[in-house]
Amino acid sequence: MQQKYLNAYTEYVNSTFSTIDEICHKHGFCKSSFYRALKQENLELPKKHFFTTCDKNKIELAEKMYIQGKSIKTIALELRMSEKTISKYLNFKQIKIRGYHPQQKNLTYNTTFFETIDTEEKAYWLGFIFADGSVAVSPSCRLCIELNQIDVNHLEKFKKSIESNHLLKYRKNRNTVSVSICGKKIVEDLMKYGCIPNKTNLGFIDEDKIPHDLISHFLRGYLDGDGFIDSKRYRIVYTIKLLNIAESIQKLFSIFNIESKIVKEKHYYRLNIETKESYYNALSFLYENANIFLDRKYETYKQRIECYSPSK
Repeated sequence: MQQKYLNAYTEYVNSTFSTIDEICHKHGFCKSSFYRALKQENLELPKKHFFTTCDKNKIELAEKMYIQGKSIKTIALELRMSEKTISKYLNFKQIKIRGYHPQQKNLTYNTTFFETIDTEEKAYWLGFIFADGSVAVSPSCRLCIELNQIDVNHLEKFKKSIESNHLLKYRKNRNTVSVSICGKKIVEDLMKYGCIPNKTNLGFIDEDKIPHDLISHFLRGYLDGDGFIDSKRYRIVYTIKLLNIAESIQKLFSIFNIESKIVKEKHYYRLNIETKESYYNALSFLYENANIFLDRKYETYKQRIECYSPSK
């Protein structure tokens, strides 16, 4: 067997990530020649035990960071990777994981969190899920929230609120991060408020089930999930698929004398708050003394409210 084929075989066996194509290209021969040389020597290529689409330099950096003492969760946040991928790789390298079970067999969360909307957190997350979450009942009952990776900390806030130990899932091709909660109770509780499967086309808001003193938190959650605070004009926009939901949100604002109007677009509706007085009234109503919010939208609120002068 020629030395170049033996060198390639040895490198492949000892490599965690390199593919046969990469090995052959590196050593300057085609795969068919490589296979023939191996067959003549009765050598078989071992099957790889670890596959990932993650950049190999990044996964190796994750290993180094873990050995240096950082937690899997911290590494995943810093490198924007999946905790599951890091755990699998550490197992593959036979590195003992500190106080962590990569299979996530003992998933826990507060199953009764949405049973009664009686706190700021519950009202906020109900609104947020209405705007930017989804529920399913088939093939299993599941709640899912998927966000852009820049908002990963917001999913951590949600997990903390419902006392969840679920892993976050990163989708590299879409630059998103998500959390998925399986459970019949939590899905059925969300559905009774109108947050149902296919809510984009069939959903509704049961306004009577949202306590008067928690409406601002529900509306802030919805805005954080699917709304926009203009940083230059006097305009707040809710983007809504269904007219009946737009009308429900308009009604909830009207209870507090905040004017809005609904504009029909091609495939959705926009609920606009766009007079100076209504704009600042709405900002104060939604965010003043709030304890939970999407950080980047809260920063816009602070910048705008600091410039506000009623006399102008």
